[in-house]
Amino acid sequence: DGMSSRYCHWTFPEQSVEDLYPSYMMARRLNKRSPPAGGAMETLKPKMQTNMPAKKATRDPDVLADTKRNEKIVPGLVNQTLLKNSMYNKVVTVINNKYNIKYYYVLHYIVDMDWCHLVPMQAKGVFSGETFRSGRPRYKLVPEGQERELDLPASRCKQVLAYTVGKTNNADKEIWDIVEPHEQEEYEKALAAEKQKLRAKAQSEGGGKQQKESASKQAKQIQPWVNRAIKITRKLFKHKFSWPFLDPVDPVKLNIPDYFEIVTNPMDLQTVSNKLQSNSYTSYKEWEADVLLTFDNAMLYNPSDN
Repeated sequence: DGMSSRYCHWTFPEQSVEDLYPSYMMARRLNKRSPPAGGAMETLKPKMQTNMPAKKATRDPDVLADTKRNEKIVPGLVNQTLLKNSMYNKVVTVINNKYNIKYYYVLHYIVDMDWCHLVPMQAKGVFSGETFRSGRPRYKLVPEGQERELDLPASRCKQVLAYTVGKTNNADKEIWDIVEPHEQEEYEKALAAEKQKLRAKAQSEGGGKQQKESASKQAKQIQPWVNRAIKITRKLFKHKFSWPFLDPVDPVKLNIPDYFEIVTNPMDLQTVSNKLQSNSYTSYKEWEADVLLTFDNAMLYNPSDN
């Protein structure tokens, strides 16, 4: 397509011819010209847009740092108009693709060159549950090294409608729902109905939750046992042998690293007092159980002759 006459790929001296692979960065060949009167000629650097970060190593330790998947988006470095209209972070198909891959993810987009670096995608199982997506294929990025990644001009990339479902900042862990053109109308209707259903459910649950919280608060305020429990807990605090039970056990400070392996439900008097003050107990029995648990844990962890 004539690109070779205007651009060249970066390569490395230690690479053999057999190992050469098109780099993710390309440099524009500049025509020679006289330096301007004001000083040295400035070097023009292509702007690059990178995809969502992934906590993984670069695909090739010898390639430039710009090819790492863990590069983060830095607001303000990319022209927002170009960003809005670019192939950045999109799912695409490739025109005249000779490889047996249907969908690709735009991992990098070089704005000045209108150039994309593509990562192949594959279907991994189907969506489950009771949502409208149930039974639809789940797409993920192909693990590194399993399929060829492509460097192509954006003119050979055709964007397709795709929704990120995992909502993660890690591209390798993200899950996509890719919509075929003939599915778009029905899919958009199902998506709108699902959102409306979730909104209605949230409003219903929110109102019911507020009523329950109000009733629970009123019930706690009139319980006659609460003040009595507070008085008893204060007496326990003042007991001369209460000091081992006042605060949560600190395995590091006490050098007992196996404490939480033996005591799976820790409790202490300070926690009991805090729960009383915040009206966390709904009955006398709950408070009594936590107080007894404090001493039961001590007997469980320590030997009988302690």
